[in-house]
Amino acid sequence: MRFSLGQKIGSGFAVALLALSVSGVVSYRSTTNLLAHSQWVDHTHEVLRNVRSLLTSVLDAEIGARGYYLTREDSNLETYRAAKEQIPATVRTIRALITDPSQQRRLDVLEPLLSEKLAMTKEIVELRREQSLATFIRLVQAQQPVMQQIRNAISEMKKEELGLLAQREEEAKASGKTAIAIIILASGLAMLLVSLSSFVIRREMLKRQRAEEMQRAEGEELERRSTKLEAA
Repeated sequence: MRFSLGQKIGSGFAVALLALSVSGVVSYRSTTNLLAHSQWVDHTHEVLRNVRSLLTSVLDAEIGARGYYLTREDSNLETYRAAKEQIPATVRTIRALITDPSQQRRLDVLEPLLSEKLAMTKEIVELRREQSLATFIRLVQAQQPVMQQIRNAISEMKKEELGLLAQREEEAKASGKTAIAIIILASGLAMLLVSLSSFVIRREMLKRQRAEEMQRAEGEELERRSTKLEAA
């Protein structure tokens, strides 16, 4: 079955259009995967920022309470109060962000320790009225193992998130390379098909032009022969 020139042209562009459509869909999916992995990387950074902020707030509460007892300066009391308010808010933020069950369990262990720590710092602040150095020293010493447990729990959470971050960054890089490779490959394939279609079209047009020239030449030859016969 022979196709007309118009059918060949239409078929060529249909194939090229199909290739472009497929490459567009594949490129879109690759880009979507890249964005998803990038969002997870940003999410992990957000968790790490809040975990670090939590430890900073705990230290601020401790320093503020001790400083207030030792100096009686209101600035230390404000530092303590701000940290005391910030700690529960940061814990809620972290709990909303983390999805890993092991991290949720670590946070379950950490929360009671934080409550115990805040209760101890509150006792130090209230010692201002008693001015009992012996009680102050006892409370400071009692806080040390609790603070160490808090540091350990936060350190484990940070270690887990850093591991997830490394994994997600690798996945994001791999998705980026895949997306770029697919886009380049799809674009190259589309250009190849368009070039091939153009080549086929031009070849068909040249064949048609040659056929027309041959037909015209044959017609002219027949006309010359007819003229000679008539002249004879």
